[in-house]
Amino acid sequence: MSDHAVLLDLDGTLVDSLGSIHAAVVHALGGPAADSPTREDVAGWIGDGSRRLIHRALTRDLDGCASDDRHAAAYAAFQAHYPLVSESGTILRDHAVEALQSLRSHGNRLAVITNKNTDQARLTIANLGLDAHLDLVLTGQDIGIFKPDPAPLIHAMNQLGVDGAVMVGDSIVDRQAAAAAGIPFVGIRGGYNRGRDIATENPAPEAVIDGLIDLPEVIRGLRLRAG
Repeated sequence: MSDHAVLLDLDGTLVDSLGSIHAAVVHALGGPAADSPTREDVAGWIGDGSRRLIHRALTRDLDGCASDDRHAAAYAAFQAHYPLVSESGTILRDHAVEALQSLRSHGNRLAVITNKNTDQARLTIANLGLDAHLDLVLTGQDIGIFKPDPAPLIHAMNQLGVDGAVMVGDSIVDRQAAAAAGIPFVGIRGGYNRGRDIATENPAPEAVIDGLIDLPEVIRGLRLRAG
């Protein structure tokens, strides 16, 4: 068994799901209207799970908190609509499958660690055929703890039976989780990091890539440096 794992975020890292998430948010808020949030608005709210996303959409505030009744109704509408738009509004990031195949061929165990709801994450992965390339899919909902808490990363490493891992993600949430877990972090540009370059986050990523085509070589380099 490999002693090393690559832990990957899902939304913004392996897949571009903004179309699906935006459509479901607009539906949750009552349907298209002049003041509906834009794709850019929604991209800035992604990262802490769909419950937090709906609070942000209702209040238009990253730290906002809607009333229980408003949130419950909008969240239920989001949940109901997401499966209807998941397939049409979500695509693989370029070279996602090739990267996973290469990583596995070099002896890495592969896991997706996501704050996405379990049903939505598994639907997305199945729709895009990623399940055949993964050893584990773990959501915050599965264990009741979400990134940036390191618990999902540590739980995944224990499940996989590995001693070492690298976290790959597109946002500060992933960076913070990796730092708290004490493992290296590879940031990927082009995801959902609230308009900021992932390379500028503190602490800085151990490596930054522009696309998944570069990931296998970067992971090999990090493993060699670790000895």
